[in-house]
Amino acid sequence: MIQILHYVDSTSDKIWAINTNPLAGGNYEVFYGRRTNKLTRREVDIKNPHTRISEQERRGYERVIGQIDIQSDGIRYIDGPSVQPVTQPAAATNPIPGQKPKKRPKRIVDLSTLNTDNPSAFF
Repeated sequence: MIQILHYVDSTSDKIWAINTNPLAGGNYEVFYGRRTNKLTRREVDIKNPHTRISEQERRGYERVIGQIDIQSDGIRYIDGPSVQPVTQPAAATNPIPGQKPKKRPKRIVDLSTLNTDNPSAFF
């Protein structure tokens, strides 16, 4: 399964994605680049892809719904459909006594509605 994250600020509009299913050699596929350009594909040797996803989220990336399209002319990100923020069931947000509460999920952004002509619209 490919997890896709998006980062946007006044000068950046980037995609970072990872295939959480390991390749034959135990490495993972990572895709990254500007949202509107071809993405770069790399094989990386990491122990846990979910830890790397968490690191990217701490850097400001947010999970999004979309597709990584591998074509003959390069790898591209395709915007997903309009979606509502992901919510967790009550059992997932109410911790067991003595257990740390889980973080709430990041909101999912519909990238097709972003107005890249007006950077101030992102704030």
